[in-house]
Amino acid sequence: MPELDLGWTQTRLLTCTAIMAAGTLVSGALGGMAAGVMGGMVANDLGELAKRKQSIQQKLAKSQTLQNWIAVGNLRDKEFIDQLAEKSEYNFMYLRYVLPDIETGKYQNLDIKSLPSGLNQYYRQHWQRMGMNADGLPQIKIDTIYVLVKLGEPVSAELIADIVGESKPKVRRILRECEQFLRQEEKDGQICYSVYHASFRDFLLRQETLEEANVSLKDIEDRIINNLRQGL
Repeated sequence: MPELDLGWTQTRLLTCTAIMAAGTLVSGALGGMAAGVMGGMVANDLGELAKRKQSIQQKLAKSQTLQNWIAVGNLRDKEFIDQLAEKSEYNFMYLRYVLPDIETGKYQNLDIKSLPSGLNQYYRQHWQRMGMNADGLPQIKIDTIYVLVKLGEPVSAELIADIVGESKPKVRRILRECEQFLRQEEKDGQICYSVYHASFRDFLLRQETLEEANVSLKDIEDRIINNLRQGL
């Protein structure tokens, strides 16, 4: 097991315990936040609409790959900008994910009408591509992602591996599969990971997602607390 700082471990254990004890209240608060974030921007907010369209236009001007994708789809630039802005529900995080996905060929055989509508649908499609709701999914994938969600702060692959009882190389491979949704930073000489944006965390904590993944948050919480107690 990786060596843990005693003071940090005690503080972390108390913090995790307090947060988990208030799970119902936190869940309610997150539900309210999710309604705002996952719903995207208000459609009649012309200021936000203009910003989203400008972002698409700037990206399009710099990317030959996007221009080629539009040409294959027999679209004019304005049609692409208008339709993608509408698909995004005026949410900048949607554009942050979808535009690079188009450039890297993930939507190579699809037209713009087949792109996900809104950030929640985007997350769901990516979740399905990872096989997270498929029969026989290795539990390690689920555990790794939900340990990140429940800890809520940057954590090393080594500590995640220790909590879920798996090798560091396998945990790192899983983290690479969803790296576009994660923030990486160096902490005490190690690369640490955390969820990049609250909207992805909210998606993972939706009841529908939890049921499809057959995940027990109580089990994840218990494993985290037990790991931290072992470091005391």
